[in-house]
Amino acid sequence: MTMALDDDASLPVENSERARQREIAAYLSAASYPAGVPTGPPETPVINADPTLNALVQSGTSRLDCDRSFLSLIDRENHFLAAEMTRSHSIIKNQSAENDHVFLGVSKLETRWGVCPTAMFAFMDETGEWAQTGPNIIANRTRHTRRDMTTIRRALISGFGDASNVKIVTETIDAPGKNEVQVDVIYSGFSGADINMRLGVYPQQKTAPLYPGYCFVGRVAVNGRKSTKFRPGDLVGAVTVYDSEADKINVEEKYLVAVPPGVDTRSALAAVLDWNTAYGLVHRATTLVGRGKRIFIHGLSGAVGYATMTLCLLEGAEVYGTASLRNHEALRRLGVTPFVYTDKAWMGEMRARGGAHVVYDALGFESYDESWEILVRDEPSRLVGFGGNLNAVQAGSAKPRSQLPGTLKLLAKNGCLWTKRSAGFYYIDRTRDTYVPDLQAVLQLLAEGKFKVPIKKIWNLDNIREPHEQWTKVTGMGSCLIRVDQNAWEGRVLSAGRMIVISASFV
Repeated sequence: MTMALDDDASLPVENSERARQREIAAYLSAASYPAGVPTGPPETPVINADPTLNALVQSGTSRLDCDRSFLSLIDRENHFLAAEMTRSHSIIKNQSAENDHVFLGVSKLETRWGVCPTAMFAFMDETGEWAQTGPNIIANRTRHTRRDMTTIRRALISGFGDASNVKIVTETIDAPGKNEVQVDVIYSGFSGADINMRLGVYPQQKTAPLYPGYCFVGRVAVNGRKSTKFRPGDLVGAVTVYDSEADKINVEEKYLVAVPPGVDTRSALAAVLDWNTAYGLVHRATTLVGRGKRIFIHGLSGAVGYATMTLCLLEGAEVYGTASLRNHEALRRLGVTPFVYTDKAWMGEMRARGGAHVVYDALGFESYDESWEILVRDEPSRLVGFGGNLNAVQAGSAKPRSQLPGTLKLLAKNGCLWTKRSAGFYYIDRTRDTYVPDLQAVLQLLAEGKFKVPIKKIWNLDNIREPHEQWTKVTGMGSCLIRVDQNAWEGRVLSAGRMIVISASFV
């Protein structure tokens, strides 16, 4: 814990902040340095006379899992040690366990003697001069930052390219911020977004290296000091876009949604992103879904495609779409008319039926033009794009490309003033006012048993490369998950923070 005493040489700060820094420095100086403290390591180290300050410093040894902890102040020339504590040292008198005594105690050191030279140099440039600006300035404000140094596993995309760029790393996670909640992740979602992020073509994505994980479901572990909505143990879920493929995650409380009683963890995870997106596609992206309407969906076997199909059927619509031939029989049993995408027979069939009132297209690129051609012409109809998965479907046969040009071309179709057809692009955004209400609505439908969530495939976090390598080869229908908690088991939520086992099995 360090602070610069001579903040006039630092970056500009507000007068109130400057006053706060001086107040803290004055307190620590008065509490720590009686007149005549010599410069250099003391012959007989003594502890600070303030037991409360000693207790604070001693807590650092347990929080940081280290042998000793210091509280220090820094100016241009000296490193002032306000307090030092070891794990066993008394906070009142100079007593400790054998070989666990303080080394320096309350003292004033020159830079060359600093117990933390890196902290000293953080406020200086490469020549040793006091830094005015530049990359070595770590902070110009006092902050309350608690670093518990808890170790977690998390997925990392180290660079754009093939699956060899994905690995598991071990890192530390900070305690949650004041408006955050730290959650123990049980399951994280896996979708085409992960593939596109690895390829570097996901819209407006971060540059690599990055930590993937678009959504999660898990249990509240720790609340930030201003977070009061949830209790430890509550089952919650959220869209995060990044960071969810990890043992723990800090999330702003406002983005978390409670999982209602009666919903299992895997279904809840699928609801957070896949079914929430589908709900928006059906109820937000268009008003044309309903009884007697013909709806065409590309990718009926996929997570969002299957969910969109189900919600359209609940609205009484006629559903058509493309899917792998191996899934056609199962889809017909659900009341859907499936086609194979590659032979393009679906285009002639849909035109012969009068066209589709709504087409949902997750493929993008050239597929948008084909989907546009099967829309109804003599009454309002709409093409809704919601992805650019054609790259992933074509796998190694196509070079990764940006979705932006295709999306702009899609939206440009609205310039055709002489047609009743229209186009739009839908994506889920947790900052929208509809995000939480839509997710709550989906979870409620799930709790009421209005639909069941099929799970296509589950991979373990430790084997995070596998889903990237197997993505185009996975059979079945529904959502794909990453099991983060290796002890995850399936049961039903009895009430917030408790579960009752219906069929206890490790899955």
